[in-house]
Amino acid sequence: MIDLGLLVLLVAVWLGLSGLTLPDLVIGVVLSVLVLWWAPEPQTPGRSLRERVVRGLRSVVPSLRLALVFVVELCLSSLRVARDVLAPRPRMRPAVLAVPIEARTDAEVTVLSGLLSLTPGVLCIDVAPDRGRLFVHAMYVNPRDLDATRRELRESFEPHVLRALRTPPPAAGPPRAAPGLGPA
Repeated sequence: MIDLGLLVLLVAVWLGLSGLTLPDLVIGVVLSVLVLWWAPEPQTPGRSLRERVVRGLRSVVPSLRLALVFVVELCLSSLRVARDVLAPRPRMRPAVLAVPIEARTDAEVTVLSGLLSLTPGVLCIDVAPDRGRLFVHAMYVNPRDLDATRRELRESFEPHVLRALRTPPPAAGPPRAAPGLGPA
């Protein structure tokens, strides 16, 4: 079964890299479906097909929100870099920063670092062995307030990535009685 949220995310990344035309959309959907069909499905013991479909549908809206945030950040960062390239005096102050993150799984860290690296002016260099920090090269750093730059880098994508990729907790239903222990 193909995860709809992941499908939307892959198509959005494809469109961000290739362009926003109808042929690019069709190619992106076909390639994303092939990748998801070919990739091994993670083992989720105890999950029925219905539960997997519901989880996939719940991840569509956060994935679309993540794609929208990425497109906005991509446009704003591109304009900022273009303005700096065309300006007579560049405003860039590059630095390498250790940015603390909450993402822990391979998928979360990979998507977060990939989105950061696709944004002009930012490049993810490495991930700490404990996955608690990303080492990021940023072109526009305020040397007097490094924490603000770290916060800005972290808050640009991480909350959206975590909402799109983390499984929401199952809905709590009424407690079930153990078999044979019903009312007498």
